[in-house]
Amino acid sequence: MAPQASQTALTADVAGKKANSEKRYPTGEQLAELTFCFRWFVGLFALNLLTWWGGLLLSSDWPGCEIMIWIGLVTVAPLAVYFLYRLSRITKDKNILFIYLLFLLFPPTATIALILLCGRAMSAASALGRQITVFPRRLGAGLAFGIIVLIGFYLLQDQISEFYNHARLTKAGAPTTGMLQMVVRHSVNFVLTGYTFTINYAGRTKDFQVSEDIYRKNTVPDGKFTRHEIALVYLPSNPDAAEVAGMPGFSMGSLFQILGGGIAASYGGRGLYLVMRNRSGSK
Repeated sequence: MAPQASQTALTADVAGKKANSEKRYPTGEQLAELTFCFRWFVGLFALNLLTWWGGLLLSSDWPGCEIMIWIGLVTVAPLAVYFLYRLSRITKDKNILFIYLLFLLFPPTATIALILLCGRAMSAASALGRQITVFPRRLGAGLAFGIIVLIGFYLLQDQISEFYNHARLTKAGAPTTGMLQMVVRHSVNFVLTGYTFTINYAGRTKDFQVSEDIYRKNTVPDGKFTRHEIALVYLPSNPDAAEVAGMPGFSMGSLFQILGGGIAASYGGRGLYLVMRNRSGSK
């Protein structure tokens, strides 16, 4: 009995030393590390798309993009492997090192591997009862409201620019003719929303939004058309400022764009104000 008891004690001692040798991370530290890894995986995924896939798509037109591909090769793989190691250490799952290591070294497979690693980090955080996001909640809310504000101001600026150009064309526009090249009917969920004419004039080709009346005058009943001359008004000092003769400066589309831009800018601005106020109040 004595040798058996001694062996049992020795086994228990070895197991205890092994357990003590494994570092235990507090829950807060685990969540911080998982969030850090997750955000890096998202960033590296975006960098992989930009430098590898974007570089491949653009390299035929812009040979200089090859430098972008090489930048991705020397940055994405090493950083991805490093954060893979940190993820395996915090989750105590050494197997993922062997599962993902080779895939991260090749840009085409790294794209999928980084997506899967984002999922690993999120599932590990969920097991701890928390959710992780790309941005902190307050920063994410601020970015969302900021984007809404930018969209609103873009819509307003675009419509104001159209009104300004229309006023200039009415006052100092020179009549000319262009060649109608293409006619497009726009629809959303089978509901007609407008018409676009592609016209070649003054050595350039430009798309013009036209009214239903002008569309009817330049097409046959079934919507077909032949290439023919069409009247335009443009500014000789700035030929890009032009419109089809007879187009009104204001339409229902203009009204909806102004309303939509104003609502977006107001809503986004109020949201940004509340985010900043809450931040000041939390200090």
